[in-house]
Amino acid sequence: MPAVPGFTVAARELRATIRLAVPLIGGELCLVAGNVVDVVLAGHLGPGVLGAVAVGTSIWSFALVALSGLMMALPPSVAALDGAGRRDDSAQGFWHALVLAVAAGLLGFAFVGWGGPRLIAALGLAPDLARKADAFLWAISYGAPALSVYAAARGLSEGLGVTWPTMAFGAAGLILLVPLGYVLMYGAFGLPGEGARGSGLANAIVWWVVALSYLAFVRFAPCYPGLSWRRGARRFK
Repeated sequence: MPAVPGFTVAARELRATIRLAVPLIGGELCLVAGNVVDVVLAGHLGPGVLGAVAVGTSIWSFALVALSGLMMALPPSVAALDGAGRRDDSAQGFWHALVLAVAAGLLGFAFVGWGGPRLIAALGLAPDLARKADAFLWAISYGAPALSVYAAARGLSEGLGVTWPTMAFGAAGLILLVPLGYVLMYGAFGLPGEGARGSGLANAIVWWVVALSYLAFVRFAPCYPGLSWRRGARRFK
């Protein structure tokens, strides 16, 4: 029985969609798993550290959603240029997004590191819990610029239809977070245990490692043919 043309097209499109979507789902699951790692590590240090990490994470989530959401306009913009045969112009859009990401990341740093403790003070939490939550927020706030840079690099790659690095770098960050979080929270190799502050530091370091790695990947990896990084692409219009 000959294949129905419409069914063949639908099956081809479904396979393409699944190939693009599965790594994105995997990347998002890695983000959620990072929160699980934080909670598991904090839980073994007692309710005080666990509560501080939970309170701090809820405030950090505002910055995470805002900075990631700001870069959500980049993938469709890049995809539109690519679909119109203007892949070379995608680099210019990315440079614009990267500048915006850095500026937004600095605002996120101020919101989490400066505004977060003031929000906690307004909640009237117990002094010890508030102190530990403040330490967590101040430490993790340094990861806000990295988070926005990561979102920009991810947006360029996903807009060009290369989604597997999102899952790969997400998994790598998760793998790095486990030992790093343990060392900084519990203390090891001559380093003192920092508790909630160590959790924030571990997350900030992981965000910077993942962001810079993803940025280097989109710049030098051969899986983005036709994407020009010439100096003229950096001009603002």
